[in-house]
Amino acid sequence: MIIMGRTHYQGASQYFPGAVDDPYAAVLNAARKVVFSHTLATADWASTTVANGDLAAEIKKLKLDGDGYILADGGNGPRIFDGLEQPARLEFVSATPVGGGINELIYRPIR
Repeated sequence: MIIMGRTHYQGASQYFPGAVDDPYAAVLNAARKVVFSHTLATADWASTTVANGDLAAEIKKLKLDGDGYILADGGNGPRIFDGLEQPARLEFVSATPVGGGINELIYRPIR
């Protein structure tokens, strides 16, 4: 599942559905996506829902509802994790260039 803020969603949802030559487009278009926004009511990009509740509570629900993998996709705009009481304790797993200056970074919780 991919989570993102409204600003990033609005740009990505205009670009990726028609980006047939972008190697990342097929993955993003098929993935389950959740947009965190207090101003966006609906999302038109396939497999996208809008979450507008408390960030920590929404993330907790997503963790229970998914397969365990959550990708936080970013861009310009407000930081979606600023409201957390404490920083997440994560360890770096890998980095993979996917083209267009985009890198996929994978972190996992420190156990």
